[in-house]
Amino acid sequence: MTRQLSAIAETILAHRCQAVALRLENATLSWDQLRAAVAAAEVWLNAQVAGSGPVALIRTNSLANIVAFLAALRQGRAVQVLDPDWPQTMQEGVLQTLTPACVIDDATNVAAWFDAAPVSDLALSAEDPDSTFYVGFTSGSLGTPKGFQRDQRSWLASFDGDQTLFGFDATDTFIVPGNLVHSLFLYAALRGLYAGAETVLFRSFQPRRVIDCLRTAKNAVVFGTPTQFDALVRLADPQIFGGIRLALGAGSAMSDALQAALAQVFENAEIATFYGTSELSYVSVAKYGIAPAGSVGAPFPGVEIEIRDASGARLQTGEVGRVFVRSKLRFQGYAGDTYPAPEQVDGAMSVGDAGYLDDAGNLHLVGRVDRMINSAGKNIFPEEVEAVLGAHPRVQRAAVFGVEDARRGQRLVAAVKCADMGDVEDATLIAWAREHLPLYKVPMRYVMLADWPVTAADKTDFRALRARMKVDT
Repeated sequence: MTRQLSAIAETILAHRCQAVALRLENATLSWDQLRAAVAAAEVWLNAQVAGSGPVALIRTNSLANIVAFLAALRQGRAVQVLDPDWPQTMQEGVLQTLTPACVIDDATNVAAWFDAAPVSDLALSAEDPDSTFYVGFTSGSLGTPKGFQRDQRSWLASFDGDQTLFGFDATDTFIVPGNLVHSLFLYAALRGLYAGAETVLFRSFQPRRVIDCLRTAKNAVVFGTPTQFDALVRLADPQIFGGIRLALGAGSAMSDALQAALAQVFENAEIATFYGTSELSYVSVAKYGIAPAGSVGAPFPGVEIEIRDASGARLQTGEVGRVFVRSKLRFQGYAGDTYPAPEQVDGAMSVGDAGYLDDAGNLHLVGRVDRMINSAGKNIFPEEVEAVLGAHPRVQRAAVFGVEDARRGQRLVAAVKCADMGDVEDATLIAWAREHLPLYKVPMRYVMLADWPVTAADKTDFRALRARMKVDT
């Protein structure tokens, strides 16, 4: 089916009834109220901005964020979603680069949007599915905001793919526990509305509030990061929640132990984890109990995965190389042209991940090409070592680095954050690692850190961590 302009907004706003569309704590919007609020927000935008200039959205989580996004989308405006928790100088630098025509922040008076009278018809939308409709930011592993641009077609292709996998419909309830400044949760919120499902937001991630919501939820679809799911499992256990039909993890790998715990607490739920990046969107999906251990699953519908060597040649099944992806889900490019474009070969794109495909076509990641360590002539991907150390029952986080060594070229040093029971002896971790890894991959030096630097996306900030290790060692 050929979709017309602004397919996302038009499909969402075509739902017309008094049932709840959006919920945030004690505030709700019915489908009719959402439609009226978007119409009022469009009038407001037209009064603020001439033409179709982009809009910067810098707000803490609220119903108004979704209303503003849909209003801008209908008018063909790109929405640049900045994190209100960024330092002021960082915000100002990004705004100077992006030059939005209008800024909507927490000081913006949006009350009139929600007092608007019901509307029967909306003006014809102006959105072009090939133009940029969303600019998100990822701090990645280095803590520097990197803007990525998406057109509407990439999200529509994602909607098609996850519909094939999970069959979303209006009987679902979408639970979105994270901040809408992150693309995972913005996507989840709009995906729920697109399906005609009640969509539940939170002002911030508060595990107890989410658990309270899950107690009464029916046919719930929960999007979350492994860190969030771990917090929910710890708080819920030994309770059992039967109203969740699907738990979708993304952002980083979800351990087998966590997936097993989720399956026990969410007794009727299907558990799945997406692997993807800001540039590539969804790449693969691993369904718990189906995907082989250690893999990130089979290609997402419509996605082709290739493994190539450093010269760009295709590798055979089981051979480790750079992961290249060909799909309609890819981004348009980085915002502001401040970063070099990802590598492409024959129309397939790589963001620097290394891995291999097994005989069944499942993708196995081994690490980042730019983090690879060469010790005594052997290539070591620190992510493999970090996964082993992180599986120790006393270890909460681990990071492995290569430091200069006159004899080996580089030797391994691990930074470790332990549970609240105190530090773990180096010998204990060495013995643990030797049970799972060849000796050349086992760090012999460990630095215990209680204060672990993370990015806004709750990923390890490797640059800050390495600097902190130099101080502590």
